[in-house]
Amino acid sequence: MTTESTARIAVQRAAFQLLAELADQHPDLPPPYITIERTWEREPSAITISVGAPADFNPWMAALGITPADVSMWSSGRGSWLEASTEYEGHPFKLHASGILVTDDQVRAPRTAAAVAA
Repeated sequence: MTTESTARIAVQRAAFQLLAELADQHPDLPPPYITIERTWEREPSAITISVGAPADFNPWMAALGITPADVSMWSSGRGSWLEASTEYEGHPFKLHASGILVTDDQVRAPRTAAAVAA
């Protein structure tokens, strides 16, 4: 027996509209892979923006108002990536970029706030 979901795409309309507004306001942003997570009807949909190159991360950071202090770098045996979360126009956003060429040791190296800002 299968059960049909009661959620409808219309609950994500605001997320689609917000993405269209971002495209209008920032037409030169690099094209991302976008995921809009299904949410409860009364909560805004969560949006994940994934870019394929680290150089594409900064323009999206600026458009979403994300500061460098809000960015995390992660590493595993298969690669490294940047990630940041924010709220933009009432919607939770996650920004993600993979393809960072660093070693695990470089990711775990201690840094001071001044060194990161440099």
